[in-house]
Amino acid sequence: MIDIDVIKKYWIQPALFGVVAFLPFSIAISELCILVLVIGVLTHVALTRSFPEFMSSLLYAVIVYILISLISALLCEINPKSVHEVSHLLLYVFLFACIYIGKREMFTKWHLYLFLAALAFGSINGIVQFFNEVGILGRQAYHDRFPLRITGTFSNSLTFTGFYGMSLFFVLPFLQARGTRFRILVAGLLLLLATALVLAFARGALLAGVLTSFLFVLMNRKYVIHFVLILLLIVVVVFLFMPDYVSRFEVAFTEHLTVSGEQSRMVIWTAAWDFFTENPFFGIGTGSFRTAYEIWKPSPEYEAVAHAHNQYLEALSTTGLLGFLAFIAILFIIFRKLLRSIRQSGSANAHPVIKGAFYALVFLCLSSFFENHFSDEEVFNLFSMLIGLGLAYTNRSAQKEYPSQTGF
Repeated sequence: MIDIDVIKKYWIQPALFGVVAFLPFSIAISELCILVLVIGVLTHVALTRSFPEFMSSLLYAVIVYILISLISALLCEINPKSVHEVSHLLLYVFLFACIYIGKREMFTKWHLYLFLAALAFGSINGIVQFFNEVGILGRQAYHDRFPLRITGTFSNSLTFTGFYGMSLFFVLPFLQARGTRFRILVAGLLLLLATALVLAFARGALLAGVLTSFLFVLMNRKYVIHFVLILLLIVVVVFLFMPDYVSRFEVAFTEHLTVSGEQSRMVIWTAAWDFFTENPFFGIGTGSFRTAYEIWKPSPEYEAVAHAHNQYLEALSTTGLLGFLAFIAILFIIFRKLLRSIRQSGSANAHPVIKGAFYALVFLCLSSFFENHFSDEEVFNLFSMLIGLGLAYTNRSAQKEYPSQTGF
């Protein structure tokens, strides 16, 4: 007979250590740990006969979204690999695994400390990379397309800014934790994450960060002066010392090509809207934006585009109105549950994991107006872990009141 405590102690929790340690650095190793973790959770669920715990409106919404995406892929005529793209959505299994882990209290304070340490090293890596490439710490790299910016710290794509931003706002509520030394460490980590986010030169992430910070101020009804001062400082620094930021904002909404042939967001969004209007119900096919754009673009001078640079337009254009509504339903269910728990406990007394998951999701949804964060596996994996834990703690906080501390 297999002991379920042995599975928890020597299988699931060690795999979880691997996930939190490598998630900011290696998608290959972290997903291997995720696979081991998911198998362990499924084994634990089977032995404890806990399958009914997963029956929820969130599960039904995810199933509907996957089915609509599959139908969209099967109807796709321009991309024969569209069906393969649906397999990406199976990563939602990790979300439900994290909900289960959180409910069973398998995520410990040591997992949290290791995760915070990994985020700190990841941020330092990105900051050092930036100063190395501008020539302050070493060689100066040549970039003919983008301004000098942090790239490749968390992934090989440019949407790793979703990782920085989600991490920053997940950690932010821990500033209210008990223990002076812990708060100092959290403040230092927040400074590193904020610096890395700014140096990434991501317009959407910066706007999302400002708006999410404003929401944090409103919900906590303090730090107003701090917020205003920090916002003014960011504006001054950007305009005086980062002219590339200003130019990137200017070209984002033009209808012209850059010198290198890069399209503005307006051009790409126009294409996405055209795809939706031509295929309103099921879209052009999951993962088929690149192929459709190659057919749509008005001139060979236009570069290839992998996605819509807007998660909502991506859902509309590739899975149609039905897929878009299912995707929005998933976000709505998560938001409602997190916000309800925060309101019931009071913002000051709500568990920091719940508040962190809420603010991280707010940032990701706002930033997704400018990027396809949910299409990047490393960002989606972080989303699954943080949101899964947050949802799990909403159930635990219904039975136990948590003071304003780490809660582990």
